[in-house]
Amino acid sequence: DCIALLLNDATGSYVGGTFYFSRGWIDCGGDTLKESMALTGRLGEAKGWFDCGAEGVNWWEKERYEKETLYDEETAGYVCYECIKNYGAVTLIDNGNLTAFHKNYIKRVHDYVNRLFTENGQDEIELRTMNGDLSMLSALVNGEGESPEWLVVPKGGAVRAGDFIEFLDDV
Repeated sequence: DCIALLLNDATGSYVGGTFYFSRGWIDCGGDTLKESMALTGRLGEAKGWFDCGAEGVNWWEKERYEKETLYDEETAGYVCYECIKNYGAVTLIDNGNLTAFHKNYIKRVHDYVNRLFTENGQDEIELRTMNGDLSMLSALVNGEGESPEWLVVPKGGAVRAGDFIEFLDDV
């Protein structure tokens, strides 16, 4: 799971029911606010919030945002709410690479999600920031040897559920 890699947390102590964001996810991934903007034909407005010249900032190019059918704000809100109604928090992972834009964007997402929740009779959800740690991801990408936090399967080897249970008992 990428969340475990961004937090350097192989044991999975991160909280379920949480919509996690990182700088990379904000710049390149999808979220409820972007989806709503696409559903209502306001993709250009949403794209304008981003530094479109920055390398890798390209979320609007994804096929999921090419909408043939557009909806009114109420219908788009219903669709988006149905996708997120079981979340309890929005969490921004800070790996030391966030700009003011990313911090402001997550507040915009949080405000939108809370508006959907209150319109549907749900309590507002929490906005959190967690410090991340990219050392595990860096070691994995850079081939810096094995880690006790990794389950290594030899090339061509079988991955069995029991391997994970034994691995988690040891971690």
